[in-house]
Amino acid sequence: MVESNGFLVCPECHCGEFEHTTDIVVGYPMPLREQLKSEMVCENCGRRYPVTIDDIPLLWSDSLRSIYMRDGLEPNFVHPSERDVKVANIRFYDEVSEEYIEEVHVNQTFRGRFLQAIQIATNQPLEVHLDVGCGPGNILDLTAGFAQTRIGIDISLRALRIAKERYKPTVILGDANRLPIKDNACSLVTASSVLHHLYDPSAFLREAHRVLQVGGGLVTDCDPNRVAADFSALGRLLYSLRLPVYRCLSVFTRRFFGHRDHNLQRYNALAEYHNKPGSGFGADELEEQLRACGLDVVLVHIHNMNEPVIVESSVVSFDVKHAILQLLSLRSPWCRSNGTTILTVSRRS
Repeated sequence: MVESNGFLVCPECHCGEFEHTTDIVVGYPMPLREQLKSEMVCENCGRRYPVTIDDIPLLWSDSLRSIYMRDGLEPNFVHPSERDVKVANIRFYDEVSEEYIEEVHVNQTFRGRFLQAIQIATNQPLEVHLDVGCGPGNILDLTAGFAQTRIGIDISLRALRIAKERYKPTVILGDANRLPIKDNACSLVTASSVLHHLYDPSAFLREAHRVLQVGGGLVTDCDPNRVAADFSALGRLLYSLRLPVYRCLSVFTRRFFGHRDHNLQRYNALAEYHNKPGSGFGADELEEQLRACGLDVVLVHIHNMNEPVIVESSVVSFDVKHAILQLLSLRSPWCRSNGTTILTVSRRS
């Protein structure tokens, strides 16, 4: 039986009362059906949520459920909808989670900066840390020593299994736009490299506000800065030429694991819906979205990924690839407003 500890709710009606049954009446597709042992039935709306044999509840939204109920569903790459973006994320991270856990969010540069952001966000004991888009769990590992409860939510079942096995948090398959977490439950919500994967990031920000306690903090990082992504024609050409190069390099190094074949590159490009030339987020725009969701903005910080700490400086650290693209686009690569990435810290008052 899944232990909810009072945190879990139906993502559609927010009821926190479930009946647990081993009588699985829904006709789930194979091979998903073979992975299930029971169902959680919402006592308010009657929706049924399956539980895997390794105790991972699939507290999916109605839209996410519709994807899992159609085995082998492929996204529309030409005119993608929100559903297509979700499908691409599932396909990509089901495929690469083993490599992701070894290569992403593991270096000391990232860990030091993100821990500093967490310290800024929270000025109280960390009771419940919710990591949205947790993937294989590398962010949850950061708070293993001081968070009383760690919960990871993702739409990739393969990624959740790796997180559960390696870092031992509570993991839930769920939708960032309809979190299966009760109101005011979390001391900290984190979302690293997540906003640009969401078709509508503001829906997640509203949900983050809902599940945060008063005084609880939200930290986001590793989302693209639109100013830096506004490449010139020459910069766009160079950016597009990286794909065949990365595909070749993937043969020799795990660093380019997301580029090992053309189809995987297509999934990745669609999954990173807001990460492409001319796209991304404006710092002022992101701050406005946070405030519109009722959050008090503490920090919106533009940086390059190789910066180990959050610093108040008008100059960003040097990065060769970034510098070339900025110079080709007639911008200074050392100006902080032209940095590649945005980090935010906000709180619920």
